[in-house]
Amino acid sequence: MQLTIILIVLIGFVSTQVPIPSRPDGYGVGGPADAHVVIDMFLDPLSSQGLHVIANVTNRNLDAIYLYTTKVFENQTTWYNDATKSMTIPQVIDSLATFVNQIGLVSKDKFMVGMMSDDINDETRISWKYACSRGVVGTPTFLINGVITSAGPSWSLSDWKSVIDTILATNENTSSNVKDCPTGQSECNYAPHKSQCCLAGERCIANVGCRC
Repeated sequence: MQLTIILIVLIGFVSTQVPIPSRPDGYGVGGPADAHVVIDMFLDPLSSQGLHVIANVTNRNLDAIYLYTTKVFENQTTWYNDATKSMTIPQVIDSLATFVNQIGLVSKDKFMVGMMSDDINDETRISWKYACSRGVVGTPTFLINGVITSAGPSWSLSDWKSVIDTILATNENTSSNVKDCPTGQSECNYAPHKSQCCLAGERCIANVGCRC
C-alpha cells in the first residue's frame, strides 16, 4: 500500500477571477500520484509566498520545500502578531529573508527578489483560490483522499495511523489485477495490486501503466 502527502499553501488575497493553475497545485513530498491514500495538507507558513519563492528558486526541490515549511513553523513565534506589530511589511519580509539565508536554503538577495516577483505573487493568489474551492476556511486543514477530516495539529502518530491503516487494510483486500490478457497483449504489473494489458508497441511503466 502506498501513501502520498501534498503540501498546499493557503493565504489571504482576494481578486475577482479564479484562474486554473498551470499544473496541479501543491508540492508532493512523498509517494506516487496513484497511492491508495493521499493526504492534502493546507498550510499557512507565515509568508505563503515565501514557500513559492523557495519552490521557484530551487526548481521545486522537495527537500528545500519541506525544510522551509518545517523551520518556519519551528520558529513561527518570531513572526506572531505581537512580535511584528511595530514592524512594517518590508521589515517582516526582510526578517524572513534573513532567516531563510541563515538556515542555508537560498541567499537573502534571491529570496527578496522572489518576494517582489509578480509571477510568484500570482502563484500564491491562485493557491489561496484553489484552497477556497476545496472548502478550506482555515489552516491547518487536512484532506484524506479528497475529504476534509477532523485532523489537527494535536493529532499524534497513533491518531493518524488509526485512520490511514484502516484505509490501507481495506485496499489490501482489493485487487485491480487483470486475470488474463488477450492474445497479443502483455501483462503490466505497474503498481501493487494494479495491472493492465499492454497493446503491441506499448511499454509497462512503473506507477503509470501502459504507455506508447
